[in-house]
Amino acid sequence: MLFREMGYDAVTPLTVKLAGRGSKEVDVYIHDPRACVNQVMLVECKYWESPVPQDTVHSFHTIMSGAGANTGFIISKVGFQSGAYEAASSTNIHLLSWDELQRKFGRQWYLHKSGIADKLIGELRAIDRNYLDQFARGPIHNTMFFSATGLTQELLDVLADIRIVLMATTGGPKSYDVSGPIEVSVYEGFPGATKGRWDLPVHKLDGVREYFEWIGDYGRAQLDRFEALRKRAHQGFDELPDGGDAAFAETLKYMVEEMPIRSFKEDLGQETYDKLIQQRVPETRLFKPNGR
Repeated sequence: MLFREMGYDAVTPLTVKLAGRGSKEVDVYIHDPRACVNQVMLVECKYWESPVPQDTVHSFHTIMSGAGANTGFIISKVGFQSGAYEAASSTNIHLLSWDELQRKFGRQWYLHKSGIADKLIGELRAIDRNYLDQFARGPIHNTMFFSATGLTQELLDVLADIRIVLMATTGGPKSYDVSGPIEVSVYEGFPGATKGRWDLPVHKLDGVREYFEWIGDYGRAQLDRFEALRKRAHQGFDELPDGGDAAFAETLKYMVEEMPIRSFKEDLGQETYDKLIQQRVPETRLFKPNGR
């Protein structure tokens, strides 16, 4: 699981063919599908009650050579005999405990998981910007489909949950070895929420792995939820008796009023302001999905 979470192909166990020496079963066979040249790692897992002896290292080195592996790991529950360390010296075999293996790959694991999360966050952030950016006119047009079909509240509910994920990544763990629990700020009534250190609702995650799993699962669920709602809104908009003309006209008027000229409304007076608004409407270009 550790290596798969870093993008490797990992099989356990696997019988590998050895050059001119038949075959041998290894505990874990790891291949990097992203590498331009063959990159193979082998792992032997020794869940023994005694330290691993040097003979095990010699045998594993032979297997690695025959299988064309680049790197090998022997993972021991209770350590290694001194002769095992001598046998592994000047080789591409690492003698480690399970915790040491995780620490050795911790930064790589964290960066890979962060990269996956960043792609998801980018999609969620785009939705947040397209519907909640107060300094752009686009959100006014985008929300028109939802308001015209009575789905505004459902849209706001989805956007609120998307904001939860975005906020979670802002204050999330910055390395692989952050101790848990990790608290994600949520709203009252959020499923599974408890009181955090400031007596505010939080969703607690046991550790960094659980954090990334939650970001992926919950974030993807919100994307799917938003997309389903968006399809409903657009379909309902197309089915309006007037084809959405009234909603379009109202939205266009609102967009004009949201332009900077509204800042001068008090100084201009209502009559002059209304005239300016009427003059600006024909100059505004906003295209509906159906081309009208």
